[in-house]
Amino acid sequence: MATAPKNDVAVKDSKSTEVVKAAEEFDYSAYEGAGMEGATKDAYAIPFLTILQKTSPQVDEDQSTYVKGAKAGMIFETVSGKLYDGKTGVLILPAAYQMTYLRWGPRTGEGQGFKGRLSIESVARMRAEKRIVDVDGKILVMPEDGSPFNPARADRLAESHYRYCLLLDEETGSVTRVLLSIVSTQIKKSRTLATRLDGIRVNGKEGKIKPPTWANRVRLTTVPESNDKGSWYGMKFDLEGLLGPNDPLFKEAAAFNESVIAGSVVVSEEAHDGGNDGGSGGF
Repeated sequence: MATAPKNDVAVKDSKSTEVVKAAEEFDYSAYEGAGMEGATKDAYAIPFLTILQKTSPQVDEDQSTYVKGAKAGMIFETVSGKLYDGKTGVLILPAAYQMTYLRWGPRTGEGQGFKGRLSIESVARMRAEKRIVDVDGKILVMPEDGSPFNPARADRLAESHYRYCLLLDEETGSVTRVLLSIVSTQIKKSRTLATRLDGIRVNGKEGKIKPPTWANRVRLTTVPESNDKGSWYGMKFDLEGLLGPNDPLFKEAAAFNESVIAGSVVVSEEAHDGGNDGGSGGF
């Protein structure tokens, strides 16, 4: 059978095989967005963008979650399952930012896993009420049933920087809304990125102004890192210029920003298998 042209869409059913011309030749304006009328915001899973480590299940051939070709240091998009080379990296537009705390159970034994998100204000109240304690640089939760405190069995809170971004696939030209969850050793890099974005100025009608963060094309790559506890792959951010306000990508990122602020973007950390610390950089 003849191979379909590169830009064609193959449509198959049990009775026939039909090759349809490229979609851009048709005007779907009257049906834009149709087919998902009954879906609420909970029906959509925002992908996480995560850095694979040696311990990631995607690189273990014995795991059901193994992804062919996955290696430590690669960048992984969790919904499509696409892998990106860590040295080349990916282009992102940082559309929105949130700081939160993730509560995780002990690493072993009963009570493991993700236990919810906490706001900065909630954590401040817990600290004032002496319901949390700092031990060896970790924020641990005191037992709520009055039992003796055991650091090895305590829940812990991980500061997390949520960066909602547009992922620009340079190979296919596709654009995906993703979430980069930054914790642990990588938080310093998130703060450095914030400082760099905050320092950019462009000419405005009344002098120099600071453009929105999503005007910036940011390249995310991975770099090997280590300390006395082990080695891992971390993040590296580089700025690659600005988008104009009339660029379709700029407008898409602005719409994403509005969705995040409105609370219409649902995050499911339980569906994210980037590690027991909840995301990229949980080392």
